[in-house]
Amino acid sequence: ETLAQELEQQQQQRRQTPLFLGGRLAQNGNMSQMFNDGGAGYVLNRAALKRLVVDGLPHYFPTVRTQSAEIMISRIFAQLGIFPYDTRDSVGEERFHPFLPQQHYKYRIPNDDAKGKDWYYQYAVDLKTGLESCSVQSVSFHYAKRDAMKRIHALLYDQCRKQQQKQQQ
Repeated sequence: ETLAQELEQQQQQRRQTPLFLGGRLAQNGNMSQMFNDGGAGYVLNRAALKRLVVDGLPHYFPTVRTQSAEIMISRIFAQLGIFPYDTRDSVGEERFHPFLPQQHYKYRIPNDDAKGKDWYYQYAVDLKTGLESCSVQSVSFHYAKRDAMKRIHALLYDQCRKQQQKQQQ
């Protein structure tokens, strides 16, 4: 009975812990100014949303107008002690992506002359390229239209091969 109560209490605590999930970027490479990329989308659990609406928005930066909503939301959360959660998979591959899969696959770290001009290189956290850039557990890709998302889903979850096998039977 004590174990059951303890497990219930742990589950309750997890539900009350604010989670701010997404593709983390560091503003101008500054790791103390991390934010979740709005293009790739970010996810808030109920506890985080409540803290944002009740404790954050009314009190922090109420008069600021900006197109960088993801940065402002991250700053508000930082004031509340909530920081972007590392959502990479167990091998360090990203789950939230600011580009389409093919763009991530083809992306290469710029040469020294171009590094200062490449925002992605400047903002990315522990940047990986090629096949290591996208997790098989990816959640989102920015700029992906409906048909592309269906195809990505099919590829990630092996639907193409399974459907082909069904047709051959």
